[in-house]
Amino acid sequence: MQEECGIEIEAGEVLDVIDAIYRDEEGKVRYHYVLIDLVAEYLGGELAVGSYIEEARWAAAQELPQFALPDRTLAIILKALEKNG
Repeated sequence: MQEECGIEIEAGEVLDVIDAIYRDEEGKVRYHYVLIDLVAEYLGGELAVGSYIEEARWAAAQELPQFALPDRTLAIILKALEKNG
């Protein structure tokens, strides 16, 4: 997080693990990602755009619908918010 977003966090509980495989037109694996979603506590730093990020900003839960997030992504974020009360 420090390198890509300029912030420091403390990693917490794992919420979900996603095995995402993307294939080309011939069915061969083009990309294979293992994504680990976890609860994290913000410790400090200034949120900034890193080399793989087009935009970064803090958003309140009620703002999430404007981002057209995939259902699974939204569910994970909402689960994280429940964990943090």
